[in-house]
Amino acid sequence: GTASDSRERKQHTLAGDIAQELSRKQEDRLNELEAAIGKRMEQLTREKTPQAGSAEEKIRLLRAEYGEKEAKLELRAVSAEGQLAEIRAKFSLEESMRKQADEMLKELQVKYDNIEGEIERRFLHEKFLLEQEIKKQEARVEELLSDKGDLVAEAQVKIKVMEEELDSKKVAVREAQQEFQAKSVEGLKDALESFGPNIAVHLMTAIEDAGLG
Repeated sequence: GTASDSRERKQHTLAGDIAQELSRKQEDRLNELEAAIGKRMEQLTREKTPQAGSAEEKIRLLRAEYGEKEAKLELRAVSAEGQLAEIRAKFSLEESMRKQADEMLKELQVKYDNIEGEIERRFLHEKFLLEQEIKKQEARVEELLSDKGDLVAEAQVKIKVMEEELDSKKVAVREAQQEFQAKSVEGLKDALESFGPNIAVHLMTAIEDAGLG
């Protein structure tokens, strides 16, 4: 029994030693982990500090930029409102001018219609008067022709006689011209013969060629 007890004590002592060793190793491991975590936290803190400052600076710059843009937008809005008011005033003026122009156009249209109607009435009246005058003249001509038919026939006979007399006078004048021309040629021949035979023959030939002989 003593040997058994001694073996149990050794086993118990060994188990205690193992447990103690494991506990110590775990504690060391935990200490190492805590130290590593602490270092990492310090590192992260150091890294984040400038980043935080940079972020704050960016935020400040963004706010300033936003404020500047907002001010510009307000100025643009004021300018746009001014331009809009100017456009509305101009449009109102143009609308007033357009209405005035429409009224003037209506008045001119009425005047034009009145003038056109007056012209049409005058034209029809003048046309009626002219047609009446033409009818009167036609009736007068017919009356004259019916009343003076004998005079017209007599006048036609007289005209015919006058035409015949004129024709006979034309014949007499033509015969007189031919007689005068013949006498003139004979006289010219007699005059030329006194200048010499050669010249006379030459000129006589020229006269005959010209159809005067």
